[in-house]
Formats: sequence, structure tokens, C-alpha cells
Amino acid sequence: MTRGNEQGLCRLILEAANDGVIITDLEGTILEANPSFLAMTGYVLDEVEGRNVRILNSGRHDEGFFRELWGEIRSGGAWTGEIWNRRKNGEIYPCRVRIQAVPDEAGEASGYIGIFSDLSPLKDTEERLRNAVLFDPLTGLPNRSLFRDRLAQTLDRARKKATRAALIFVDLDRFKHINESLGYQAGDELLREAARRLVERVDETGTVCRLGGDEFAVILDSIRRSEDAGVAAAGYLAALSAGFPLGPSEVFTGATAGIAVFPFDGTDAGALEKKAEAAMYEAKEAGRGRYRFASGKVGHTSRRQLELESRLRRALDRGEFFLNYQPQAATGGVVPGTGAGLMGAEALIRWKPEGTGPVGPGDFMDIAESSGLVVPIGEWALKAACRDAKRWNDLGKPLTISVNVSPRQFQAGTLARITREALDASGLAPERIKLEITETLLMDDMEQTVTVMNEIRDMGVRFAVDDFGI
Repeated sequence: MTRGNEQGLCRLILEAANDGVIITDLEGTILEANPSFLAMTGYVLDEVEGRNVRILNSGRHDEGFFRELWGEIRSGGAWTGEIWNRRKNGEIYPCRVRIQAVPDEAGEASGYIGIFSDLSPLKDTEERLRNAVLFDPLTGLPNRSLFRDRLAQTLDRARKKATRAALIFVDLDRFKHINESLGYQAGDELLREAARRLVERVDETGTVCRLGGDEFAVILDSIRRSEDAGVAAAGYLAALSAGFPLGPSEVFTGATAGIAVFPFDGTDAGALEKKAEAAMYEAKEAGRGRYRFASGKVGHTSRRQLELESRLRRALDRGEFFLNYQPQAATGGVVPGTGAGLMGAEALIRWKPEGTGPVGPGDFMDIAESSGLVVPIGEWALKAACRDAKRWNDLGKPLTISVNVSPRQFQAGTLARITREALDASGLAPERIKLEITETLLMDDMEQTVTVMNEIRDMGVRFAVDDFGI
């Protein structure tokens, strides 16, 4: 075979290869690329010839990765491994790559051949298999297998940080009756909606899992007090006590919960799981629609609590909230009848439902916290306080108003925006508002908290440490 025939054969092989192939010089300039490479990357030949292979760089690998890669090629003449590359449209994809040095007549490298296999289909299949193994196909929640892994990870973190964690088992009441009377399709729809309601109630530090049948589990990471798990459980039961619209009808199921707290009820996942499950069955025997701690303490979500949450939702629309202001005096106190020495005031939220007297936060704030309503209520309070402070300043009575901020408002990720909106809408100078936070907020998620605080401080607003809701 002549040299010309050999070159023609090589080109035919290159053109027919399923893998993407490029040939570069020593600097990485692309000299040739086959059709499979072009199809894989989305480029046409004119767009890659003469350009450096860095156009494929995904940004996923650091300098150390490439230093090791080229070191292996220089010492051994080749490198094989997996790399994340970037297509022309910006999509990042995994591929298996072999880079081979091309020797000249003296045996020195004169360029390189790169052979690329797109691993995206394989990775997609692996992901589908992983989801099938670890996630519940009906609700999309972690299944029992992934639940145990997540619980073990949570307990490891709690040990290292010397904090508490909680496991809450939640079981739907009367689900079997609904399944049998309305059919499995209605039962599946109810389970999906129950899962959605639970996920809606759990922040990013918690995990909701479906263990099977009508049984769910919630893992709470780094709770401050054991009672916090009870507040959370009450919120879950309230959410599940509301009616489920199934086709033309609405059904009511309710739920029962059992709570185990690390490290008091167990120091390993297996012990906590047994305690939470046992507490749940004890709660069912005591009358359903309630929660029980493994320690024996019982609580329940009554119809009154569910009604209270509904009334709180309506209260915002009806304008039933108002603010009381507690004076804050300078050193030496306030001179009676003159206002002298008055430096500011703390805004304290109150609720006056229609037909009743004012209600203090102690009677509704736990429900507001567990339901997430504290976020819109807190937004209303901040904006109302800014309006009041602006009005007093315009009357020649400049006061600094302190407003309590809940950890849930930080977690919602909207506090900085809401603060800016409150200042802009009222026209209040930023130095006339002060946000009061709890000490525990500073310890719970330091990085996120500091980021939000810095963003708000840049507006000119100050912070102070206090207890929320008093």
C-alpha cells in the first residue's frame, strides 16, 4: 500500500469513527476534526480549525487537574480519563478522553490526537437508575434507603456540632379507608398532595421522605430546643388536617406523628427510628390527630389550631394586625410629659380579630412560625413600622424604630429586598430603622446570615440582638 493510500485509508477511518477525534499541534491548536467531534460539540469545521482546544474548557477542572494531565502525557506519552467539556451552546457534558502524543521521526512529540466519547447518555441512565433506587416514584421524595443515609449524615453533623436533631414519623389517618372507598388512583393523588404539603412546611435544612404506604418521615437538622420539633409536628398535622380535593369531592384524613430527639432518645439512626415509630403508634392509640414525643409528652393539633392558622391568613388581608410601640430611653430615662430622653421605640406586633380584643404574639406566633406565615406578617410589620417612623419624623419627632425579625424571614431569602421596598415606599432614612435578631440566628447559619446582614447594612440599616416576638 502506498503512502497516499495509507493517508486515504486513515482519513476514511477518521470520517467513519463514532468517537470524536481531533488532531492538534503542540500548542493545542486544532488542525483537524472529524464529523463525530463536530456533532458532539455543535461546531462546524471552520469554527474549530485554527482555534485552541481551550474552547472546550468547562471551568469544572482547576489548574492542578491539567498540570497532572499534561505531566502524565509528557512522561508516558498518553492520558486517559473523564473530563467535563463545553459544547458550542454552553452546555457542559461529561466525556471520556484519550490524549495521545504523535511522535516525529526523532521520537519527539510533534502534536496530539484527542479521542472523545460523549458520556451524557450513560450518565443520564445512571441518574435514572439512581433515582429509581433512592427516590419514591410516586411522590419524588427520598425513599427509605436514602432516608437512612440522610438521617446518618444529619446525626454525624449534630455530633460534630454538639447540637440537637429530630426525627418525626408522620402517618396518615384513615388512608386505608379512602383507598378502598375511592380507589387507588385517588389514594395516589392524596399521597402526592400530602407530600407536597409536608415539603412546603420544611425548610432547606430538613428532609421529607416517604417510607412506604401512607408513612412519611421528616428529619430536622440542628434544632435549638426539643420543643421546636413539637412546633414543627403541629404544623405538619395542621397542614394534613385540611381537606384534600379529590375529583368532585373533598376528603379529610388527618395525621398522627411520633418524635424522637437526638441525643436524648438515641445516639444512632436505628435507635431514633425505633423510638419515633413507637411514639407514633402510641399517639395513634391515644386518639390520632396528635403527636407524641418518645419521652412520653403528648401534643395534638386541634381543630382550633387549624382554624387559628386560617384566621391568621385572612388577618393580613383584612388589616387586623397593628403595632404597639415600647419606648426606648436614653441614659437617664424619659422626662414625663415632655418626651425628653426618648431615643426610639420597639415595634411589637398585635392582632385584633374582628369581634374580640387584642391578641399578643404569645398566642399566635408559634402557629405563624410553623406555618411560614411569619414571613408575610413580618413583611407587613417592617413596612408599617417604616411608615409610622416616617410620619413621626415629619412631625419633628425623629425616632429610631426597632423591628423584630424572625429566622424564617432570613431563610426565605427576601429580607433584603423587603427592607429596601419598605424604605423606598415610606421615604424613611435608613438610620431610623433597626432590625432586632436573636442570638441563635447568628449561630444557626452564620454564612447566610452574615451575607444578608451585610446587604442590609449597606443600605444604612443597623442590627441589634433581642428575642423575637415579645
